[in-house]
Amino acid sequence: MPGNRKLLVLLLAAALCFGITGCAGEEEGASPSAPESVSSAAEAPAGDSAALPDDSLASEEPLVYTDEALHFQVELPELLKGHLKIETATRQAYGETVSTVGVYYQNGDAVAHVLSLEEMSEEVWQQMQAEGGPLGEELARSRDGRVVVLNTLQSNPFAEGTEDYELFQQLPDELAVVRESFQFLPEE
Repeated sequence: MPGNRKLLVLLLAAALCFGITGCAGEEEGASPSAPESVSSAAEAPAGDSAALPDDSLASEEPLVYTDEALHFQVELPELLKGHLKIETATRQAYGETVSTVGVYYQNGDAVAHVLSLEEMSEEVWQQMQAEGGPLGEELARSRDGRVVVLNTLQSNPFAEGTEDYELFQQLPDELAVVRESFQFLPEE
């Protein structure tokens, strides 16, 4: 009997640990689904964030993000190769869900938000536009009434003279690839 009690306590402790870690990403605003895929010469692992290995820097392949859940694909700026981190989230606006894909540059401990793609209904987008204030750039509208909006970095977050600062000075030119390549995935 004492052996069974120890086993029961261990099982309960394991279940408690699993419950705590399993629910950590389920907080308000966090998306339970991870980015579908990021591809280049090397595949990035799927998860709440994705990163490419440094050997992808030499690749001539474009850096493409595909989100099966939101039904779109987009090429990302080359400066993100080897430094990419993606996070997904959802929020409520005007009673509807807005899904956000956050794209970050990560170099060691330095992390900077580069851009975000927000997917929402046409109605929510119209209400946001009517509010005034800063707005992103509409990239496309799907046949089923969904809109994807691009929000970009407003200024270089790195200290002048650093390698990261010099790299980010190229970002405005590299953002053109996002605008030109964005597309909704074909309906199945």
